[in-house]
Amino acid sequence: MTIFSLVTMAQTSDSLTSDAAQQVPQLAEAAEMILRAMSLTALWTAVANAHQAILKPDALAICYYNPDNLAQVETYGRNLPNRFLSRSASRPALWRKQRTITASPEPDAASPVQQFIAAAGFQTAVVSPFVADGQHQGGIMAYWQTAVSPTPDEIRAAQLLAHMATITIQNIRLFAAQNRALQREQQLNEFSRLLSEMQDLPSILSYVARVATELTNANQGSLGLIVSDQVMMFYPFNMPTTTPLRPQSRGHGLAWEVAESGQPIMLDDYPAHPLAEPEIINLGASGFLGAPIIVRGDFCLGTIGLFKAAPHDPFRRRDLELVESLARQAGVAIQNSRLYAEFEQRANALANALARQEELDKLKNLFVQNVSHELRTPLGIIYGHAELLNNGTLGELHPDQHESIRIIARRARMLTDLVEDLTALLAAETQELRRQLIDPIQLVSALVDDYKLQAKAVGLKVATVLPQQSPVIQGDPTHLRRVFDNLMANAFKFTPAGGTITIRLWSETKNVLIEVSDTGIGIPTEQLNRIFERFYQVDGSATRRYGGTGLGLALVKEIVTAHHGRVTIRSQEGEGTTFRISLPISGER
Repeated sequence: MTIFSLVTMAQTSDSLTSDAAQQVPQLAEAAEMILRAMSLTALWTAVANAHQAILKPDALAICYYNPDNLAQVETYGRNLPNRFLSRSASRPALWRKQRTITASPEPDAASPVQQFIAAAGFQTAVVSPFVADGQHQGGIMAYWQTAVSPTPDEIRAAQLLAHMATITIQNIRLFAAQNRALQREQQLNEFSRLLSEMQDLPSILSYVARVATELTNANQGSLGLIVSDQVMMFYPFNMPTTTPLRPQSRGHGLAWEVAESGQPIMLDDYPAHPLAEPEIINLGASGFLGAPIIVRGDFCLGTIGLFKAAPHDPFRRRDLELVESLARQAGVAIQNSRLYAEFEQRANALANALARQEELDKLKNLFVQNVSHELRTPLGIIYGHAELLNNGTLGELHPDQHESIRIIARRARMLTDLVEDLTALLAAETQELRRQLIDPIQLVSALVDDYKLQAKAVGLKVATVLPQQSPVIQGDPTHLRRVFDNLMANAFKFTPAGGTITIRLWSETKNVLIEVSDTGIGIPTEQLNRIFERFYQVDGSATRRYGGTGLGLALVKEIVTAHHGRVTIRSQEGEGTTFRISLPISGER
């Protein structure tokens, strides 16, 4: 409503008295002061000044009852003792209607209101109530020490001032509500930010209980967390240490009722509820607000419970909506904290397992190194003496003795090869390889020359497909030779007489590729992904036809990998097997 429309209410175009005409500019000025007030304190001063200018009372009283909390009363007095002002505020009926009160000359015949006014030394009073949405919220009472008869214009002016004050009160309340909403929004944003940074579960629970209590103006609060399907633990805020909240089993207490129903509960008379806790009642709690902490749609983690000790200031709908919002955010934070703790626990367990595995690997390598070193010398001595006996250097032997010596020499050689394989595996694992430039054509040619006689002896053909030139590679020639020795030994072992072993060499982009192919028995498809495992045998039975330790192909893969290369296999049962080795050209990886 504009100032012009408010002033127009006090006048008519045909019946404006001279006194009323003089009041118009005063009313306009008063309306501007009243409607500009931004606080109740400023408003009361403006209203009192307007009354003084227009009605000229000897004293003034203003009483305002907060509609949200009738026990909360704002009073203002001018030229009135505080005792009289307090007594006026304690009588809501005084302010309920517009009226003029005149003290009776005969005290015994006076009404209680007249007697009340006369007792304060006044003869006349004009009451102008505050009425908003049909609800009386107090009013303005002007007093005169003499018996006066306010004119209709003065009565209308008083009503108009009260009406303007009522409008301003609503505006101040609306502005205050907007400020509170903004502050709550800011607090909720800060709550969300801090909550997202917390990972420690007890800190999260205590923080949520504190914020929920403070934002709803509750006296005490707690967060009940379901730690098992049947027990709820509590994290209180602002509760005396002499009032411990004991864990509650399912079905006991309001917190469990909220959790099990999944619905909030708001009570104005907490002590009357059958599940009310005596310890909480002893704290003076009159109101209760509880909201479930829900995640994933319907899974309840616990309950936020708040208590008020002010019967005339109960929890309201906005408090419930706020706590439900806090509960949703708390649910996410609690769930994230639990997941983080679980992840951290698994990460620690994995780190411990990896550390243990690393320790075991070191012990294994040390064991292999020590065993290899200790076995190499005695095996060499055994093999050397067996050769001396076998070639007759130490005297002629009986034919049966010759056969035994040959068996001893062969088995000693097998053990020596096993020790050498273990040593090579250890070197490949630890990257303890020599690095030098190698011509792959020379490497393959020397290999073929070494196996030609053996191939002729067992009825096999060894073929090569080599280019005129090839890029050089970098690596350890001894270990690379061991790779191709193992592949050739494999081909010889599994290729029957009359078969062919073919070695091909070529280069592609940044790699040199070498294939060793045979026309042997091949490998079953289901076992191809396991042949590079240590000690794995395609035929692992006790009566297997082909010997070996199962380290050869594992050694091939370890050495090739240590040279930053790659080994692949193709095989078809009854048709043969092809191993392809890819090694980087020198200077390239």
